[in-house]
Amino acid sequence: MLLRVSVVGLLVLAPLVRGADAATVAIEAPAALQLQVLLYDEPEGAFVPGAPGTIRVGYNSNDVVYDSRGVYEFFLPTLPTGGTYTAAEVRYVVANTRTETYDIGTEVLVYGSQLQFSPYAGNGRYDESDGYEFGDSALSDEIVTTGPRSTALNVGRVNALSSGGTTWLGINAAQADEKITYHTDLSRGGGAAGAAPSIVYTASVPDSGTLITRPLFDRLASTTGGTAGPFSGSEEDSEISTVELGNVLRRGVQEYSLAGLPDGATVTGATLTLNVTGSTGADGLYAEPRIYGYVGNGVFNSADALTTNATLLGTGTTVDRFGEYLITLDPAALQDLLAVGDTIGLIVRSSSDSSIFRYATLEGGDGAALSVAYAAVPEPTTVALLLPAATMLLRRRRTQTA
Repeated sequence: MLLRVSVVGLLVLAPLVRGADAATVAIEAPAALQLQVLLYDEPEGAFVPGAPGTIRVGYNSNDVVYDSRGVYEFFLPTLPTGGTYTAAEVRYVVANTRTETYDIGTEVLVYGSQLQFSPYAGNGRYDESDGYEFGDSALSDEIVTTGPRSTALNVGRVNALSSGGTTWLGINAAQADEKITYHTDLSRGGGAAGAAPSIVYTASVPDSGTLITRPLFDRLASTTGGTAGPFSGSEEDSEISTVELGNVLRRGVQEYSLAGLPDGATVTGATLTLNVTGSTGADGLYAEPRIYGYVGNGVFNSADALTTNATLLGTGTTVDRFGEYLITLDPAALQDLLAVGDTIGLIVRSSSDSSIFRYATLEGGDGAALSVAYAAVPEPTTVALLLPAATMLLRRRRTQTA
């Protein structure tokens, strides 16, 4: 479950010049999960937490061995086939840091600690093993002052996780050295301590192609109050059973990050694939699923199952067989949703004839997949460029909310 816990430049208009086959995208994903984890402690003292609105990373300042770490999870957008991440950095705000100062007469020396950021395959929720994830770690510079900072991640590890199918990037933030007197407090955001951590990805993707991605989550929402709800969410399960029977409604709710698409690309086709695990029909009439779309935020909310403000994206054929089942979606309607946001929600509902069909979820190991075909951005295109004093950087940044 989710736990809630400069550059000076000149803005101008210029034609966008792309290579024949590739485009560069930049995507910013704020932390969707933030948690402070204590891995072990000693009985002779109590852990001293950081200031309100922060996560303490390091060791207790009273010579008590408490290993405190930050566990974070961020969207990891799937890239189109042939795309690759070229850079990834975690951005964070140091709200407080404990240092050691030595006056040696000729100068004053200040020493701080280093943080190490270890990426792992996340799932959008906290698991006990997350605090122990290490490998391919990135080290921060020595921290002796407060304020905004960034640390480049191992982009090879990011690509490996993305190509492995995960849509969440977990980060275990720990102190790199075992200095008992050192610690660093990182802001959670939303207060005086500063902004919450985020990851900025840069990727090279084909101008035209296909993006196939798994959902950020795939959950069941149900109600006995009819189309007006209210809906309530269920615990994650290996399959979802949908039905529209009078006031009894059971619907699947999924969300996908499509931030890996080039900015302004035209959607030419879209297909939702489900793995059907069961189907029954009243009087022999099997379900014909309806897929509705909305702009999501990557966080499950059972109220998203309401179709009042959702867009009908597609109607499937009769579900009279098990296994792989494809539903064609309206590319123009999907394009309209993408014009509002990069995170697209899908409501999977049965026909209004008491028919039931079930499909596997991510928990079942063979969950849904969304395939989006797109075409190159027409050229020439005029875009806004930020021209820093020394360099010109052409990029797009998409911000995903959590």
